Amino acid sequence: HMIQSIADADEFGVIRQIQEYYADVIPIDSSLFSLNSQRLLTSTVGRSAGAILSVFLSLKIRPSNIRFTLCSPSTRALASEVAGRLASDDIYDYQESP
Repeated sequence: HMIQSIADADEFGVIRQIQEYYADVIPIDSSLFSLNSQRLLTSTVGRSAGAILSVFLSLKIRPSNIRFTLCSPSTRALASEVAGRLASDDIYDYQESP
């Protein structure tokens, strides 16, 4: 429905392509990013873990340690979810390029 509205509004035929982009991670510069924390704070642990895992995929890294605040059950649950997904999916195992 939204795409049809955009197409109808393009009176001069200048739109060549429409892309949908989901941004859980907001790049700030080449070595710094921010999670879209406002949205993540109100989301489920699974959604937050997905955002963190998307950073790992983007940077092609697999962390050797996952740290969390001991006094926070929420961070413990998030760390557990991230660790579980890392362990259960080999997509995070990257080969060194020759």
